[in-house]
Amino acid sequence: RQAGLQPNWDDPIQVLAAILLAQAAGALALAQGDSALALAHADQALANIARTGMHIFVSEFRCLAGRAWLQQGQVEAARQALEAGRAEAERTGARTPLWPILVSLAEVEARCGNHVAAQSLRRRAAEIIHYIADHAGVPELRQSFLNLPAVRAVLEAE
Repeated sequence: RQAGLQPNWDDPIQVLAAILLAQAAGALALAQGDSALALAHADQALANIARTGMHIFVSEFRCLAGRAWLQQGQVEAARQALEAGRAEAERTGARTPLWPILVSLAEVEARCGNHVAAQSLRRRAAEIIHYIADHAGVPELRQSFLNLPAVRAVLEAE
């Protein structure tokens, strides 16, 4: 659960630390099946982002919320959150949060029986993964990225 610590909202380092902590806590809650807590972390982080203007993380928290809604079986709520995250990631050109959003949207489409749309979204996610890997710089970083379980799952489904 939350530690209850509040950052000094005038200190960008503390705000960044709070956002990163919320990101990790939300991902952990989701992994543990506590989608309500994951949603709480996403909602609080989005409120804090709106307060501080650190919009670079909006798409990640929309993705977290979408995945939490999906875990709860709330497909339309998941779609809305993920589409909002997708729009933000595309608007800012942020590929790193975009591919997991596309994978989650593919799951939404598959659950709705839209298998062609799901496959198209997975294909697009794989293209973004290849782009990121090709531009990772050093081979070790590229290989580390390609070895992530979520990345491997997308590439193995190609």
